[in-house]
Amino acid sequence: MFPIPVGSPSALATRANAVPGVVRTVALAAGVLAAGAVIPALAQVTRHEARPAVRAVPPVARDAVTAPVAPDVINRDASGRVAIRATRLDTALTIDGHLDESTYRQVKSFGGFIQQEPQEGRPSSVSTDVWVFFDDQAVYVAARCWQDASLPLVANDLRRDGPSQFDNDNFAVIFDTFLDRRNGFMFQTNPLGSINDQLMTDEGAGSNRDWNAVWDLRTSRDAEGWSVEMRVPFRSLRFPRGQDQVWGLNFRRNLQARTEYAYLSPVPASAGRRGLARLSRAATLVGLQVPGQSARIDVKPAVVATLATDHEAAPPIDNDVSGRVGLDVKAGIGSGLTADVTVNTDFAQVEEDEAQVNLSRFSLFQPEKREFFLEGLGLFAFGGVANTRTQSGGGPPIAPVVFFSRRIGLADGTPVDIVAGGRITGRVGAWSVGGLQLRQDASVAAATPVTDFTVLRLRRDLFRRGSVGAIYTRRSHAEVGGALNQVGGADLLLAPTQDLTINAYVARSDTPGTGNDDASYRARIDYNADRAGIQAEYLVVGDDFTPDTGLMRREDFRRSFVEGRIGDRPRGVAWLRKWNLVGGVDYITDNDGAIESRTQSGAAKFELANGDGMDVTIERSFEALEEPLELADGREVPVGAYGFTMLRGGYQLSLRHKVSGDITVGAGSFYGGSIREVTYRGRLDVIPRLALEPNVAFNRIDVPSQARPFWVNVIGLRGTWPFSPRASVGMLVQYRSDGGTIGASARLRWEYRPGSDLFVVITEGREVHPTVAVPQNRTIAVKFTRLLRF
Repeated sequence: MFPIPVGSPSALATRANAVPGVVRTVALAAGVLAAGAVIPALAQVTRHEARPAVRAVPPVARDAVTAPVAPDVINRDASGRVAIRATRLDTALTIDGHLDESTYRQVKSFGGFIQQEPQEGRPSSVSTDVWVFFDDQAVYVAARCWQDASLPLVANDLRRDGPSQFDNDNFAVIFDTFLDRRNGFMFQTNPLGSINDQLMTDEGAGSNRDWNAVWDLRTSRDAEGWSVEMRVPFRSLRFPRGQDQVWGLNFRRNLQARTEYAYLSPVPASAGRRGLARLSRAATLVGLQVPGQSARIDVKPAVVATLATDHEAAPPIDNDVSGRVGLDVKAGIGSGLTADVTVNTDFAQVEEDEAQVNLSRFSLFQPEKREFFLEGLGLFAFGGVANTRTQSGGGPPIAPVVFFSRRIGLADGTPVDIVAGGRITGRVGAWSVGGLQLRQDASVAAATPVTDFTVLRLRRDLFRRGSVGAIYTRRSHAEVGGALNQVGGADLLLAPTQDLTINAYVARSDTPGTGNDDASYRARIDYNADRAGIQAEYLVVGDDFTPDTGLMRREDFRRSFVEGRIGDRPRGVAWLRKWNLVGGVDYITDNDGAIESRTQSGAAKFELANGDGMDVTIERSFEALEEPLELADGREVPVGAYGFTMLRGGYQLSLRHKVSGDITVGAGSFYGGSIREVTYRGRLDVIPRLALEPNVAFNRIDVPSQARPFWVNVIGLRGTWPFSPRASVGMLVQYRSDGGTIGASARLRWEYRPGSDLFVVITEGREVHPTVAVPQNRTIAVKFTRLLRF
């Protein structure tokens, strides 16, 4: 019998009151963490089930599943729990996508996938055969995805980590290497052989699709479907000590011709697109053996050459040639921790941020794209507030982001050199550990001094799917005033059921010269079942709360928010899969109780059987402006109180169409006047492997403070041409009517061997005048990296 951890009971009963400021919050955090460590250990006294000798795991409640006995490779018990037995390879596999080695005839496959959509709990309408192998260097996953010739293959995204790959036919696996039932490494591909990998944390509450592992795969297609072979080196993963391993894992297959999502170990429909991350429902992998622990050191030198022109710099530069040599080192510490060191860090290969329309009084949220900051980024998320692109979902966070990595190496969008730094992330038993120390160089262009950044993060598993943790951030020179800025906080996550999560945090900042209203706290409940849901939040941000290593889009406010949803899956309506009705109220005041914003909203949403969607939304809003609001190019809305109503309709075209994407049309009142808007963000398949992705937003605004109506527009076009899963050319052209600027970039990426890259990046910015576009800046950068593994 192999036990499966499903929870970790604990309690929270600690209070610290006598110590001021950040010290008091850190003391509270220490007490919370101590409770999280001690109480589960005491609770273990009442349990009598023996632990397996092969692995050290945190104290947890257990249930068990019977492992398959050779030659069987799968066992499903009466309660539906699944165990898979990995098979050691006697001969090497050639990773070519063709399942023609004798191994596939000698070792049984397993399957029996269960639908999540459209018919939850029913067997998949197509067969999938899967194998799991291993040798002394890697774990292998192979699959035969059977598909009738009458069902078209939907596969049009070959880009590395392409955002459209979920909406392709695809096959994915996730490994829960610590068997904590909450965190995992996900690997995915489609019939074209695309490469997609993600780090999943907290069952998908945090996921990082920009993380890139060193691994290999190949696919092949024929008249009866398609096949895939994956090879994931053990050193690309992290796992507990010991040769014999027990992991969690699950597999997903998407069949877009029927908009069908199926899993080896069934996942509820309420999990939505995050179903693979629902690791508490995953199968168990047994029989796996890993090599003995040894030094794991990756050294990645980089050489960069740049030719730059910038007419707006002080002094201006013209065809300035520069070079840079950098070094990244990654080393395994024990079995679960990873240390990273970076010197002369360079981000020349990073894609430009996409232009956005901002008609609010608050800053935009741009995702992190720099490789050094991506690994383990989800661990540094605090209080259930998004700090990554995937977590942020449909909109930017309103609550403060205590640690936001884009505050390092960037100052109001201006790049600032990073001299050196280090990071440690990983797990030690039930604890997740993160630490970051970086030095940012002085910058004349950004008017910033040499600045040191420190971030410390601890989190302990709690109960079945919860956690309790603490964070500390330090910035040696605050953005305003230049003083030392520190923030400390404690957070709590409870997930008593599959559909219910509770997040809470308390944090304080400490900056010399500020007042005592320096705290922020939040409590949020999310219930998200398939046919009903409710979200409720109470958030307070003090007037003096300043997380200078984070992102705070709004200051000095209190938020009360509630939103409810009901829905159904009607039978007998062939074209409609599901409908939802959503209504909510968002009420924001300052800390003296004066209203700042209020939004009442209602929406009807429809999921169609062909994968498309549509919605209608109405919003009634109130905004109290205490200072003028600039909409575009000096056009302002004066101080005052404004009420307005907005009606929007949207249609979402799935990737089954040659033209896909989201179309939205809206109209309503706006700051005493009116607004009309049209947006489209989508994809046009031109020829196989070549796609154009337009991103356009047109806003016609007519407000009393302006003599005539005006437009605020963003027009963007991205083109991608992947030669292979590891080589592609991309271009991005963007025009903003606000400021009259146009920017263009082209980027070649060639991963000439796993983990080693060649980048060629060209960017140019111009200022648009009635008759001419005047060049402002141009950069040509070539970056070469080579991964050396010891």
